[in-house]
Amino acid sequence: MDPITHAFIGISIAGLHGANPSLQNPIFLGTVLGSISPDFDFIMQSRGDLSYLKHHRGSSHSVPGMLALSGCIAFLLKLFFPTYALAEIFLWTLLGTFSHVLVDLFNLQGVQILWPLNKKRYSCRALMAFDPILFTVLIGTFFLLSNHITYYKLMLVIIFPAYLALRLLIMKWTKRTIKKQYQHHYTIEGIYLVPTLHGPQSWDFILKTNHHFHLGNVNLFNRHSCIKKSLELENHPLEEQAMESHMGKFFQGFSPYFHMTYQKTDQGFTVNFLDLRYFLNNRFLYTATAIFNHHRELIDANLTPIYRQKKSKVSA
Repeated sequence: MDPITHAFIGISIAGLHGANPSLQNPIFLGTVLGSISPDFDFIMQSRGDLSYLKHHRGSSHSVPGMLALSGCIAFLLKLFFPTYALAEIFLWTLLGTFSHVLVDLFNLQGVQILWPLNKKRYSCRALMAFDPILFTVLIGTFFLLSNHITYYKLMLVIIFPAYLALRLLIMKWTKRTIKKQYQHHYTIEGIYLVPTLHGPQSWDFILKTNHHFHLGNVNLFNRHSCIKKSLELENHPLEEQAMESHMGKFFQGFSPYFHMTYQKTDQGFTVNFLDLRYFLNNRFLYTATAIFNHHRELIDANLTPIYRQKKSKVSA
């Protein structure tokens, strides 16, 4: 989720306490700082795209990470505001930090909330990276009702959970709609939904069948759906080596749905990794290549996010 939405959620939590939006109030500061603190892992970008994508929403978005971040923030605020109880500052800072992880849990990329016991990324996949409806509700509620504390608290307690629940119900309905439309045409092995910026009625989807990945879009208002791209599943003798490579292991942990294509070259073979979740304007947002020689030995690997002008070198 974008940092502005996270910050406004933190401000909203401070409103539940009754804390005035003031830099002289440690409860307000704690909830806001806590609500954006898990994304401090952006510093991993200095070590390259692969390191950032591997660690983003990892330890800082886990239970130990939330406790550590909240404790550090609360301790620092206590130094500047000695008259406030440390436990109170910590509690409200922890609520702000927890709100960040909760919202990211509903995002597509998910969070490693059980790190270090389990490095799996958990995701409800119900919200976009930026949700305009949630953003508008938070800002509108703040400016319209922040002076009416009772109504403000009531709206936040009701609307925020209700919107998350609504998104989950819409997901369930969407998956049922897609299955009903395609079950007579394909042997469906899995349906993966991707929220879009076009509104709660529009969803991209990944339809896995016994022979293909089908990427499409469905509009719930008119029940119209279409397949935008189909990728044939390949059984290649290089698949095992590719999956065991550094890039293969990264994609297995990064994306629940990725696809590999194989191309024979003068050097040997090139394996392309495609993250199927992010397919925009007929292009994949996250792609990577692994180059093997004729002896099936890895000799080069590159990660190529679409927002980069050049490839990120990865050690073989």
